[in-house]
Amino acid sequence: MLPEWRGWHAFRRGLATNLNRLGLDDSVIQRILRHSHVAVTQACYIKTAGEDAKAAMQKLETLLNDTYVTPRKPIPTPKVVM
Repeated sequence: MLPEWRGWHAFRRGLATNLNRLGLDDSVIQRILRHSHVAVTQACYIKTAGEDAKAAMQKLETLLNDTYVTPRKPIPTPKVVM
């Protein structure tokens, strides 16, 4: 399933962020997006999270996946009538 379209700005921001994660230099990303200044690319388009934020989100994900913390309800199955 494809994600919901969020518009061109979101596409360009996602592109810049992913290129940054791949290790491209910010000035290269600036040229790909055709910004006049690298500061615009860095401030408005490249979105990064610090290691502490990543660790906190991983901890939260682990807790939410722990069935003792968040028990999952069984999915009801429809009854077939013949």
